[in-house]
Amino acid sequence: MTRFTEFLLRFRVAISLALFGLLIASVAVMPGLSIDLSVIPLLEASEEVKAEVEAFAARFPDQKIDLPIVLEWPDPIGQAELIEVRRVGEKIRELPHAAQVLSLATTEVIVHGDGPPRASNFMEIDPEGLALDRVARHPLIRGRLLSRDGRSAVILIGNDMPLGESESRHDFLDAVEELVTREAPSSVAVHILGGTMIERVMNRHIIRDMIQSIAIESLFFVFLLPLMFRTIRGMILPLATIFAAVILNFGFMSISGRSINALGVAIPGLVIVIALCDAIHMMHRFEEAYMKHGDRRRAITEMMQNVGQACVFTSMTTAMGFFSLIVARHAAVRDFAISMTFGVGFAFASVITILPLALSFWPIRAPHREGMAFLDRFGYGRRALTVALFAGALCVVTIGCSRIVVESTWLGELPQRDQVVVDMRWYEENFQGLFSLEAEIGGPLDSVASFRAFDALEQRILAEPDVTGVESYASWVREMAGDPDTMTEAEVRSGLRILKLTGESFPRNLLMPDFTQGRIVFRTTDIGTKRFIELKSLFADQAERLPAGLKLQTTGYSEMAWESSHLIVVTLFQSLVLSLISISVFIMLSYRSVRLGLISILPNLLPIIAALGVAGWVGIPLRMGILMVFCAGMGLAVDDSIHLITRFIQERRLDPRASMQAHLQRSLRSTGKALVITTVVLAAGGASYMPSNFKSISDAGLLLATIVIVALLTDLFLLPIMLERFYPKTIEEASAEQGTGADDEPSATH
Repeated sequence: MTRFTEFLLRFRVAISLALFGLLIASVAVMPGLSIDLSVIPLLEASEEVKAEVEAFAARFPDQKIDLPIVLEWPDPIGQAELIEVRRVGEKIRELPHAAQVLSLATTEVIVHGDGPPRASNFMEIDPEGLALDRVARHPLIRGRLLSRDGRSAVILIGNDMPLGESESRHDFLDAVEELVTREAPSSVAVHILGGTMIERVMNRHIIRDMIQSIAIESLFFVFLLPLMFRTIRGMILPLATIFAAVILNFGFMSISGRSINALGVAIPGLVIVIALCDAIHMMHRFEEAYMKHGDRRRAITEMMQNVGQACVFTSMTTAMGFFSLIVARHAAVRDFAISMTFGVGFAFASVITILPLALSFWPIRAPHREGMAFLDRFGYGRRALTVALFAGALCVVTIGCSRIVVESTWLGELPQRDQVVVDMRWYEENFQGLFSLEAEIGGPLDSVASFRAFDALEQRILAEPDVTGVESYASWVREMAGDPDTMTEAEVRSGLRILKLTGESFPRNLLMPDFTQGRIVFRTTDIGTKRFIELKSLFADQAERLPAGLKLQTTGYSEMAWESSHLIVVTLFQSLVLSLISISVFIMLSYRSVRLGLISILPNLLPIIAALGVAGWVGIPLRMGILMVFCAGMGLAVDDSIHLITRFIQERRLDPRASMQAHLQRSLRSTGKALVITTVVLAAGGASYMPSNFKSISDAGLLLATIVIVALLTDLFLLPIMLERFYPKTIEEASAEQGTGADDEPSATH
C-alpha cells in the first residue's frame, strides 16, 4: 500500500485528469443505461423451467388475457348496458396489439330447450331479463364476466406482445386507459386491473420512493458529516467519492450492456453505503494523523497504510458475500451478484484513489479537532454484565426468529390505500380472482369415472377459502349438460358427447381433442408464498387419491412465478450462511490466525440474528426485497469488525509490551470513533427509507438500521471481551501456540 500511495502522490495530476476524464465519459454514456423494472425476469428462474412452461402452454394454447377492464353501473345490468359493453369492446379491438377482447356481449353459451343444445350469443338469450339471471345458468362464465351483484361487467383484453416487452405493454395500457375513460358512459365507474397495471404502479412507487429516500439520505449525510468531522472537507470529500463510485458503476453498466432491473434497483444505494463506510474510516484516520503530525503527505500515507489495507479486506469480504449468489439457480439473482460485485469494486477503487488524491489538493490551513470529542473516552468493561445483557437480548431475538415466515404477495408490497390495491380487493370480492393455479391432468378423460374423479377434486379445491373459481373440461361438460345440480351418468355421457362435437368452439386451451390430456385452472385471490405451498401440498394429496390411470401435476406460468419468488428468498438466505463461512475463512487466512476467524463469527452473526428477530416480532415476512438488506448488512457488520481488528493488531505491533486491555482501549478510542460515525450515518440513511410507500423499501430501512446499530454494539462491547478472553495475551504466547518466531505475529500489512 505504501508504494501505491507514493505512485498516486507522485503522478497525482496525471491520475486526477485521467479519473476526471473517466467520470466525464461515464456521465456521457449514462443516458444509454437500460432501466427495466419489469418483474417478469424475477418470475422466470431459469431457461429450462421457462422452456417447460412454454411447452405446456403450446399444448394448451390459452387466451392471452392481461388486462381486465371493469365497467360498474349503479343498477343491475340489462340489455342496454350490455350494448354499451359491446360498443366499448369494439373500440378497444381497433387498437394496435389488441389480440383478444372478450365480454358478455361477445361470448357464446350453450342453450338448452326444445331440440338439441345449440350455441348462441349471450345477448340473444332472454334479452329482456337481467344479465345476472342469465349468467347463473352457465358455469363457464359464472363469476368471470359479471360481478356477483350483477352491476359490473368485465372486458378481458389480451395483447400480442411478448411478456418481456414491458415498455410496450405499458404503452398499450395507457392507450386502453385513455380510450375507456373517454368512451365509457358518464354514469359508469371504470376499474382497470391486471398484471401490467400492478407492475406499472409498482414501478412508479419504486422510482418515486428511491428518489425520495436517496434525497432524504443525502440531506442526512450533508448535515451529519460536517457535524462529526467539523470540517468542510469531512462532508464534501466522502460525498464526492461515493457519487463518483455510483457514476463509474453506471458508466460501466451502460458500456457492458447491463441493465438496472427490479433487483438491481438496489445497487446504487448499496454502492453508496459501502463506499461511504470506507470513506469515513479513511477520513477519520487522515484527520487523526494530520492532527498528530501536522503534515499532509505523512497523514495521507498513514491513512493509506493503516486503513487502506483494511479497506482491501472489507471490500473483498463484501464482494465475496455478494458473489456467493453466483451459485444461485435463479438467473436474475446471478445477474444481481455479478452487478453488485462490480459495484463493490468501483466503490473500493473510488475510495482508495479519489479520496487520497482529493486530500492531496484540498487546501488545509491548520489541524482541526474532530467533532464528537466525548468519544475519546471510549472503553469497555463490566464483562459479566455485558455478556449477560447480550445473552438476554439473544434469547429475545431468537424467539422473534421463530416467528419469521417466508411470505410474499403482489399487493402486499403496495400501500393498501392505493387505488389499484383497492380495485383488486374489490374485484376479488365481486368476481373470480385474477391470479391462478394450474394443473395438468391425464388419463382417459372421456370416461364417466374420470369426470367424476376430477369433478370431485375440483369441488375439494374450490372449498378452500382463497380459491374463487375453476375452469376445466369438467366445467364444459356441465355446460353441455345444462348444469344440473346432480349429474347422472347419462347426463355426463351426454355432456361428453356434445363436447366432442363442438367443432371450432372446442376448448383446445383445456383439453386435447383425443381426451387424453387436459388442463385445470383454479382462480385465486392474491395468495402469498405460504398459502401457495399449502395449496400445492393439497394438490399433491388429492393427486394421490385419484383412481389408477389418472394423473395430476401442478404446472404453468403461475407456479413458475411462485416457485421463482420462493427460490429467490431461499437462495438469498442460503447465501448468507455461505457468506458467513467464507468470510470467516478469509479472515483466518488474511490475518493468519484461526482464532481471529472464529472470534469474528459471533459479532458478525449477531446483527443478522437481531434483524431477523426484529422482523419476527414486528411481523415483517422474508421476501426478496427484504433479504437484500441482509446481504448488505452482513458486509457492513464484517467491515466494522475488520477495521477494529486491524487497528488492534497494529497497536500490538507498535507496543508489544503493553497490556491487552491497553491495546483494546487505544483501538476503541481511535477506530471506535469511526465506527460510531459510520453507524450514525448509516442508521440515519436506513431511517430515510422508512417513510417509503413501497413496503419492501420501508421494511428494509428499519432492518438496515437495526443491523448497523447492533453491529456497532457488538464491536464496541462484545468483540473486545472476546479478544481479551480468547486471543493470546502477549507476542511470546502467540508464538508459542503457533510454533513460530515473533515475526509471525498476525499482520494487517502482510
